[in-house]
Amino acid sequence: MNKKSNRVWGLRFIGFVAVLIFVFISLSCKSVQGAPNGQSTEQSADPAFLGDFDPIRLEDAMALRLSFGKIKPTQIRLYFVPRTNVVEAHLRDGMNSVVLMFDAQQRRSLAEGIDLYAQAYALYAAGNKSALPERKADRKNAFNRGGLSVAWGVLGTARTAHTEFRTNYEFLEKGKPYFVLTAEGGEDMEDSTVQSPLVHLYFSPAQLEALSEITRQDALQKHIDVLNEKAFAF
Repeated sequence: MNKKSNRVWGLRFIGFVAVLIFVFISLSCKSVQGAPNGQSTEQSADPAFLGDFDPIRLEDAMALRLSFGKIKPTQIRLYFVPRTNVVEAHLRDGMNSVVLMFDAQQRRSLAEGIDLYAQAYALYAAGNKSALPERKADRKNAFNRGGLSVAWGVLGTARTAHTEFRTNYEFLEKGKPYFVLTAEGGEDMEDSTVQSPLVHLYFSPAQLEALSEITRQDALQKHIDVLNEKAFAF
């Protein structure tokens, strides 16, 4: 092969490499443009992924529980997980630590039950006592039902299960119908002979309003917006 042929072949090779580099850069740019806020393409395609951030501690919520017939206050520590759009409610139930985990759809189902209670309570508070008659709360007369995940344990939350919740109301005091969130018992994912604890949480209208304000999707999105602004400020 003569020098001229070598030179031509070399130029063609350089041109080929240049084209490859250009294509690679173009694809990389498209990937970045299609996945804002530092997300990968796979993450941006996941509707549950809201941001690549660690769990966010939200404001605590308050509820009531019945323990041996006595009404006891329960502090609920709330966390928001941006990578999965899950809200976690951490609480103590007797000797167990319990975490109730609600994804976006499950929170919408819960909100539907809350709305049904709020409508009935508005009528009750206006004098229509038949809107919330006194009766035992059970599965048959629940406002609605939905799914949730639960983790629990004495020393930690090593056990997990998929189960259901139901919404209802119950009179803890005369003239005070409380909203009730019940987490049903569910089989441990690793041991079907073990079930998660049955949890009843009672909320007054004021407590329920505060919980709804904290966990509204637009309120959760504001936390993401603040973190994104800090993360990508230039």
